[in-house]
Amino acid sequence: MVVEMRDKVLATIEVIRPALQADGGDIELHSVDEATGVVEKISLRTTVLRGLDGTVWHVPNGEVQRVGNMSQLWSVALVDVDVAYDSDLAAARDVILDRTVEVCSREEWADSVIDDPKLLGVEALGADGITIRLTVKTIPGAQWSLQPQYVLFSRVGFLVNNGSILDSQVLHIY
Repeated sequence: MVVEMRDKVLATIEVIRPALQADGGDIELHSVDEATGVVEKISLRTTVLRGLDGTVWHVPNGEVQRVGNMSQLWSVALVDVDVAYDSDLAAARDVILDRTVEVCSREEWADSVIDDPKLLGVEALGADGITIRLTVKTIPGAQWSLQPQYVLFSRVGFLVNNGSILDSQVLHIY
């Protein structure tokens, strides 16, 4: 029984360890109950995560079924912008991309942005409007700080353009 448990723990650590690379990774552990957070500690028996809300999760390594690392090598700032159905989509895309480039080129963010912003286009058609998605590739963890800055600059950009692009001015950040 002890040998079987030890083998199970070691096998689980072999699954987890490459995805984490080291303590401090921003990961999701999937088991019966999902836990997401920054790795604080890894031991033979448990992995300790701290969630965005401050919750400390103690996850038994034997229960982990898969691991997703959101901060290994690089991260992505993902922003969805809802525009009204009667908006000029070409103008909306231009403003969205212009604001994103402006934010990314600011001195405080230039070192955090790895690649040019990508305007992916229409993501969804919702009850309130058309969702346009864009992404920005950043250094690990920088997406959480960059996304709120984008929202502030986007609102200014839409106002400068006479508010004709977004009626609702709803921005969803992930």
